[in-house]
Amino acid sequence: MNLNKITLSFTNKNIEEKFRKEYFDKSLIMFRVSLIIVTIFYAAFGYFDYVSSPNFYQDFFIIRYLIVLPLFLGVFLFSFKKYYIKVWQQLLSICYVVGGLGIIYMLLRNPNNIQYYGGMFLIFSSGYFLVKLRFIWASTSGIFLIASYNIGAFLFQDLYDLQYDYLFIINAFYIAANIISMIALYNMEFLERKDFHQRILLSEKQDEIGIINQSLENQVKERTQQLNKRNTELVTEIGYRNEIERKLVFAKEKAEESDRLKSAFLANMSHEIRTPMNGILGFADLLEQPMLSEEDQRKYIGIIQNSGARMLNLINDLIDISKVEAGQMEVVNTDININRQIEYVYAFFKPEVEKKKIQLLYNNQFTEEEAIIKTDKEKINAILTNLVKNAIKYSDKGTIELGYKKKNNNLEFYVKDTGIGIIGAQLDAIFDRFVQADISDTRAYQGAGLGLTITKAYVEILGGKIWVKSVVDKGSTFYFTIPYHQSTIHC
Repeated sequence: MNLNKITLSFTNKNIEEKFRKEYFDKSLIMFRVSLIIVTIFYAAFGYFDYVSSPNFYQDFFIIRYLIVLPLFLGVFLFSFKKYYIKVWQQLLSICYVVGGLGIIYMLLRNPNNIQYYGGMFLIFSSGYFLVKLRFIWASTSGIFLIASYNIGAFLFQDLYDLQYDYLFIINAFYIAANIISMIALYNMEFLERKDFHQRILLSEKQDEIGIINQSLENQVKERTQQLNKRNTELVTEIGYRNEIERKLVFAKEKAEESDRLKSAFLANMSHEIRTPMNGILGFADLLEQPMLSEEDQRKYIGIIQNSGARMLNLINDLIDISKVEAGQMEVVNTDININRQIEYVYAFFKPEVEKKKIQLLYNNQFTEEEAIIKTDKEKINAILTNLVKNAIKYSDKGTIELGYKKKNNNLEFYVKDTGIGIIGAQLDAIFDRFVQADISDTRAYQGAGLGLTITKAYVEILGGKIWVKSVVDKGSTFYFTIPYHQSTIHC
């Protein structure tokens, strides 16, 4: 699949034209409805201008009702013309930018009105996700609006005291919202283009299969005529036909399984991306509520930040597993102190564990001199972090212990918990992609299920192996080994 990495356009112009036509047809109702909703909200908020900004009401009235809203309605009406498909991305980008510039002007004229900050988040969310702009148009428009806000802040600094720390905080939120939205939209458009490209390939393969099937049918007819003349070859010819049918059935089953796995992957990723995005968009909308308390603001902002961090973790996991499967993951061996590594993981997770009222323990058996080994520090840290995080996730009480011991020429690490455990039927699949420990449990454990897959890949890259022992409702113990190469450096 040949794509421009920046614009996400197919290098094949014919395929790109087909994709844009399909994308337009699929998005037509969505962006019309979204444009009307945004128009209604933009108009309705004019009441708040009258109440909260009476000194600037006339200016804001002109922006809302004589510039922005006529533009929105004009684009909406033009969407019913057949020529609209040629310029719809450009027109929606203009709506996005003009609407955003209007809010920026109101914000700069009346910076103490918190509703305009929420209004900017509404504009961002509309531009990135509602009106169905493609990645390159939405990203360019979003970056332009942030730049316009900063330029305007300095141009309007004579009208009010410009607080640089306040401007820095607002920029941090706007830039973070744009970056998160850009990453999400990039991945969504990439997956949609990938699905489109795979459907084209599937269609081509189906045509090839149709030709093959037609050829096979002709062969069967020819063989049938020959069978009427050569009864002695009947058994052989029937066997030949059955073999062909068996191969076709097998090929069909493999194709269906491949399609099922693809659908499961897309559904899983769609859910994992959509869940934090719903949190970001939902609480971003709540931030625009008037008279919102500082405590609620901090609470909503914290939820937005957590959702963004969750999405970033998912993207990092996808990048890591892609590198592993592509054979691009390198091993960088350095001298590390394994005792310090264990203590670092312990200190990192101790606050989180204490919140769940679980006891976290560690067991270092080496002296300081013995503990200095040669291995890949980042991968060891990632393995231990994933296993401890997994133990915390599936434990509500008791203890979690991590440690190691030397066995022959290897170091055998363990992470032991008193969590929910794993049933025997799932032990073999626990390191597969998108598999969580208790898939039958009614409690929800968020995550894409890539952590243990990445952990196993890292262990094997380092020359070791990983396994698990578990008893349901008693807990689990994950073990992994790495070669013990003691460093010549002494403490």
